[in-house]
Amino acid sequence: MDQADLAFLRGGYARLGHFGSCTLRFFLQHLEDVSDRFFDSVWKEVAADYNWPLDPLHEWSRVWEYPFVAAQLAQATSPRSDARLLDVGSAVTFFTFYLLAVGFKVTNLDCDPRMPLVFQRAYKLAAPGMALTDFPVYLVNDARKIELVSESMDAIVCLSVLEHIREYDQVVFEFARLLRPGGFLLLTFDIDATGENGLSIAELERLLGLLTRIMHDYV
Repeated sequence: MDQADLAFLRGGYARLGHFGSCTLRFFLQHLEDVSDRFFDSVWKEVAADYNWPLDPLHEWSRVWEYPFVAAQLAQATSPRSDARLLDVGSAVTFFTFYLLAVGFKVTNLDCDPRMPLVFQRAYKLAAPGMALTDFPVYLVNDARKIELVSESMDAIVCLSVLEHIREYDQVVFEFARLLRPGGFLLLTFDIDATGENGLSIAELERLLGLLTRIMHDYV
């Protein structure tokens, strides 16, 4: 593993140099394959009912975030038929179908009440071509008070969502409650020095401090 791979897998701030990583390129290529198949089979039928980007993989920082999360999940977990994963703020994207394809039992969660119906239509269109048989749970829920049993998740992913939620400390405590002992949290978010388009530096420091305290309490 070269320095670019190590830097990418270490996380922290996304950097242009990370795109020299063979690991990033490997997972990006895999994700693009799933995204392309999802786009071809789903969006020509469903796009009119969907208000979010149709190609989130190449939207802003997601071209780094999705490969990072995929690589971390591959390193830290061994997907099996009963491995439960919660995707917070999932909307309807190719990524659910990627997670299903690599073996996770997925629960999607979003606050938008329109999403479950859009997801049902998307799944019906995408599942045959992707050989999927496990229909995920889709919860419409406030991430600050998630209606799931404590210690019921092996992994939680939350991509570029936390910066859009006020009182995000409550969300983080919910993550800690829901993860089983030894479970895995993957959290990405935008940072903006002004605080207008992401967490400010002060908010970042507060969040990292909160995560450190929770890790200490729950480990």
